[in-house]
Amino acid sequence: MMTRLIIGLLAGLVATLGVLAVNAVRYGPPSAPAISLSPAPAVDPGPLAERLAGALQIQTISLDSMPVSKPEIFDAFRDYLLETFPKVKASLRMEIVADHSMLLVWQGSDRALAPVLFSAHMDVVPPADPNGKWSVPPFSGAIQDGYVWGRGALDMKQALMGYLEAAELLLEEGLVITTGIVPVSDTPVATIGVAQKGYPMVELSLAGTGGHAGRITAPKRTCQLPRSMPTRPNCFIRTAQLGTGPPHQAEMLRGA
Repeated sequence: MMTRLIIGLLAGLVATLGVLAVNAVRYGPPSAPAISLSPAPAVDPGPLAERLAGALQIQTISLDSMPVSKPEIFDAFRDYLLETFPKVKASLRMEIVADHSMLLVWQGSDRALAPVLFSAHMDVVPPADPNGKWSVPPFSGAIQDGYVWGRGALDMKQALMGYLEAAELLLEEGLVITTGIVPVSDTPVATIGVAQKGYPMVELSLAGTGGHAGRITAPKRTCQLPRSMPTRPNCFIRTAQLGTGPPHQAEMLRGA
């Protein structure tokens, strides 16, 4: 009796694994859309690294709990950016916001198009122990072992310098981008920058007819909530039936 029970359980397990394997092959993830990008221009990384190193050497330290202690440091950093990227300085309109922040406006040829915003912060948090366990001094901007070392190299002067490097290169080539900046999207795109050091809490609710996993009464409602998320997962409703179910169930699933 026990032998038959074990054999039955093993047979059921094998059948279940078989169904899962078949469904995994049949219902694999959708293929990613093909993206066609222009070839990247040839750029010498040496000067780029040196310019980033120069930005890291300027100690633009600030904390949320304290005002800017040395405003002249931020003035010096702004001067460094404008001297480093002369075409950006000459071609873009600059506005000073809240004494130290920079807003650079690159006017496009078609004023009817919506603008695109690239953002990065210039300040860095102070190193907890600048003379302690740092293998490279935090504001040295040292270039060694294939890396540029310093406070802000990852958070986030590298992004700021990258934006300006790209703008300077485009201005040298006489190119102005008016559309197609985000190649994977044909619709307007916006960035909500809240996820760097925290998380947003958003409550979503949807009114509709309830259901049960074994007997879905409104499958389209099940898909509407995930489709409203910023990253929209594909919604699949799958069943593995051993036999036949109610006639209306298959029709409902086809409409999901």
